[in-house]
Amino acid sequence: MTIFRAKLWKVTATNMLVGFTAFLTLHACGGKVANLSGGASAVSGSLKILSTSINGIVVGDVSTGISTSGGISPFVFTIKGGALPTGLTLDTATGEIKGTIPVNAANASYAILLTVTDSIGVSDSKSFTGTVDAGTSELVLNSTTIAPFTSGVSYSFPIIATQGVAPYTFSISTGALPAGVSLNASSGLISGIPTLASAGTTYGFSLTVTDSASQTKSR
Repeated sequence: MTIFRAKLWKVTATNMLVGFTAFLTLHACGGKVANLSGGASAVSGSLKILSTSINGIVVGDVSTGISTSGGISPFVFTIKGGALPTGLTLDTATGEIKGTIPVNAANASYAILLTVTDSIGVSDSKSFTGTVDAGTSELVLNSTTIAPFTSGVSYSFPIIATQGVAPYTFSISTGALPAGVSLNASSGLISGIPTLASAGTTYGFSLTVTDSASQTKSR
């Protein structure tokens, strides 16, 4: 009677950069190789989000992104929790974050949970938090002169400020308005009815506007 003894060898090679494991199996019987078999299987765990923060989140035009390593393309980027600042969107194919943040979103806080998934289902997630940078847009006090006052006649004149970071605060820094007239600190509207007693009086004042980034302009 002949006795056959079988042996099995399995050789495995892993390439983490590509993300696959290749294997070759040798089947031997009676000291001779009977057949060969082989194949490849995907390696998981190699996909990582490298970014520790999201750069460039500032009032105005934004174009930034998330850095990753490993995994098998193509990738899909998704926001699993929270939301990006107003005006921004995430490109799910590239991880690019782009758009235009309005001035009134300056100093707003945001928090998101971002996930990237590769073509074989391997994923990595990371939380990002931050505050919208107000940027360097210079505050402008557009109004250069105001309409004259007439005693006993209703008066309304808006002081206009632009750029900078809204909301603005308006104030009289020196001098005073005629009696019966006041300045709305939030809107910049000067309004009221100058009193008859103020007729013929000379007035002078300096007006200051301050934005929420602490920029000031006076005139």
